[in-house]
Amino acid sequence: MAPTTHCRAYRGSSVMQATATDSDDSTTANGMVRYRILSQTPHSPIPNMFTINSETGDIVTVAAGLDREVSVSCVHRVPVTPTI
Repeated sequence: MAPTTHCRAYRGSSVMQATATDSDDSTTANGMVRYRILSQTPHSPIPNMFTINSETGDIVTVAAGLDREVSVSCVHRVPVTPTI
């Protein structure tokens, strides 16, 4: 995916939503998935510039300070795991 975020984004600005499905029934614990950020680059202005809601997959900024003159893009590795 290639979302865009304003370079002057404030803390808590939405970046994107990761989505995944499990072939089991999504209304049961066995069919639910959880998200986490395994790694993210670049490491500036702070090492963990983004956070992810483990249940919804929403990725948001943790702090202000994105600067496209310093980094043109950010890469997130987001593994998705079943809850059971």
